[in-house]
Amino acid sequence: MIVRITVSVSKTSGRSLSVAGMPVYVEDRQKDWRLTVVDRNNLRIIFDRVLKTKDDLAWYVAKFEHPPNITIIAGYDEGKVYARIRDPEKKLLFVREGKDRVFLAYSLYVREGVKPEKKEVKPPEREKEVVLLSKEEESSKMKYLIPLLFALAAGIVFVRRQK
Repeated sequence: MIVRITVSVSKTSGRSLSVAGMPVYVEDRQKDWRLTVVDRNNLRIIFDRVLKTKDDLAWYVAKFEHPPNITIIAGYDEGKVYARIRDPEKKLLFVREGKDRVFLAYSLYVREGVKPEKKEVKPPEREKEVVLLSKEEESSKMKYLIPLLFALAAGIVFVRRQK
């Protein structure tokens, strides 16, 4: 399957990022940024972290969590904006630089049937107080919980259809 990924970077007045059309807010008091990563096949792109922010240096990393696990980097350094795509299989670095705005497009072959690697994250262990509920208390709580979950699921479906 061929996936076309488009990265658009520009200096803007708002402090906002957009990943596959979904806004992601990153607090960056030094520079104002907007990074847009568009994946037309609705494969998952996760915006990872702000790597570094200084007076004249800021960049962000988005990881494409599908084999071959490319890395998208966009940022600002020494008066220039840039977008880069790292492809670990070919070990190539695709770079575009500009004064105020940068556009980078890349077509990528994605291996079908291979699932993204999932790292197991364990929550920190804390001492918890165990409270045992009687059967009556447990059933009375479930009586309210199940309709609430259905209402929540219906709300999520409704919001997604509105988009």
